[in-house]
Amino acid sequence: ALSLISLSEDQTLAADVDKNGILYTFDAALIAQYAVGFEPPSTSHVGEWDFLPDSIDIENIQNDHADPNFRAFVIGDVDGGWSPSSRLTKETGAIDNKNVFAETEERENEVVVKIGLNSDKWVLSCDIDFQFDPEKVEFSRIDFSKLGSDFRIFQHSDNGRVQVGFFALKEKNMQGEIVRLHFKKKTNYESAGMELKRFQVNNFLLAENKILERSATGAVKTYVLEQNFPNPFNSSTLIEYSIFESGRATLVIYNVFGQRVRTLVNAFQNKGNYRIAWDGMDDEGRKVSGGVYLYQLNINNFKFTRKMLIIE
Repeated sequence: ALSLISLSEDQTLAADVDKNGILYTFDAALIAQYAVGFEPPSTSHVGEWDFLPDSIDIENIQNDHADPNFRAFVIGDVDGGWSPSSRLTKETGAIDNKNVFAETEERENEVVVKIGLNSDKWVLSCDIDFQFDPEKVEFSRIDFSKLGSDFRIFQHSDNGRVQVGFFALKEKNMQGEIVRLHFKKKTNYESAGMELKRFQVNNFLLAENKILERSATGAVKTYVLEQNFPNPFNSSTLIEYSIFESGRATLVIYNVFGQRVRTLVNAFQNKGNYRIAWDGMDDEGRKVSGGVYLYQLNINNFKFTRKMLIIE
């Protein structure tokens, strides 16, 4: 649609998913809606088979048909790659479950699912299909790390399933946590029943039917100040840190001039893992302006500072 790549005749036909004869980003939006499970509008023909010449119309191509001479393609399947020798399936690459992590973190009233990559991948698009037991948890929201800041994001949740798809115009090298799914616990909550059904990067299936692992808790081996999440953020962000030895801890927000903006923690804390939210307010209860801010953890002989970005 933006003339960044050239398409063949078949690809052009497959990409024109509303069949108006012109390729616009609206066609891409319809494909993305289909990918994450939205009910397609009447203008969308994504997922339908089309035939050349158009006088051919075979309703069931699962069976053999003798003599007809035609070409067939799936509308919306722009990259093609169908192979008759493999019974009309497509090569998606080897499954690499070890490179994808998906783990749960238990909190008082919610469960947070962290999903990401263990090693570098060049990502143009990503599809996540996650399933859960709606009798035990309720999906509440999704947060993206700064890795996803350059991507156009689509999401859809319904009846125990969350589908997420995002893509960009240029590939981006990604490693680490990509997304967090937040679920509210119900009264009959159990940790079982969560599964990453599919994790695909570009046209490569990296994980399938991956049962979630519970993240390790309790054991603290060093002082750690994590990068806030999400970052950048608008309304609020979460800061996590670990204390190796008990002592008086301070966690302070500064502006780029080194002026104190907000003291989040100033108390004696025992060894353990901690998290605290910042709502973007200063010590006087005023909303701070957008821009770069610093946050610093100071306890015993440990001092560490990280940057965060507020967007308006």
